[in-house]
Amino acid sequence: METKKIENENQTDTWNNFIEKVVREMGEQANAYKMMHTYEAQKSDVIYKKLMIMGIMLGPMAGLTATIGASLDMSNYAPIVILEVMFGFISGIVVSIMKFGKYDEVSNSNKIAAAKYFSLEYNIRRQLSLYRKDRILAKSYMEWLEIKYNEIQNSAPLLNQNNFNNYKITAQKNGWQIPNQYNEKIIVNTEDQDRDNKVTNLLEVNYCSDKMLDYELKRMMNV
Repeated sequence: METKKIENENQTDTWNNFIEKVVREMGEQANAYKMMHTYEAQKSDVIYKKLMIMGIMLGPMAGLTATIGASLDMSNYAPIVILEVMFGFISGIVVSIMKFGKYDEVSNSNKIAAAKYFSLEYNIRRQLSLYRKDRILAKSYMEWLEIKYNEIQNSAPLLNQNNFNNYKITAQKNGWQIPNQYNEKIIVNTEDQDRDNKVTNLLEVNYCSDKMLDYELKRMMNV
């Protein structure tokens, strides 16, 4: 019985086509969510900048209108009064929208989520690009991957349905992957040959970096 248990444990530590498929699909989901959070961040950033410009322009307009009316001795002239009140009112609305919409915070939180999904996706790409014998043990990597994926999902801001629908339409037109409908394009190396241990240097995002992976796996195994 003990021998059988050890053999089963060794099998879970060995990479195979099924495990690679599961890992690849998680990477493709991370890629899709990265794109949606990037879109949400860009959209919120554009709205925030537009509101900022409107606030900067409308704020002084009320004072400028009042100054012009006073200098021309037209302070009681109805159009001047209406313009002054209108500019002040609209400026107040813009400031309220900025305050309660929190578009800058929404943009930043989505940028952080996109960066984490990018880091996870890139870690998976690197791992699957290695020969099987050079990879981290499959069981340990799957446990780490599940923990990281859940952490990112739990900390990421919610995506609204319109965002998902827009992404789905664009994805269908361009042949991109849609969440829960994945079959794309993370290359899996199934050969068992030696290779040069070189990895292309891309933008450094440390959330799912190899150093962090090694550190957290050692903590999980109490090494």
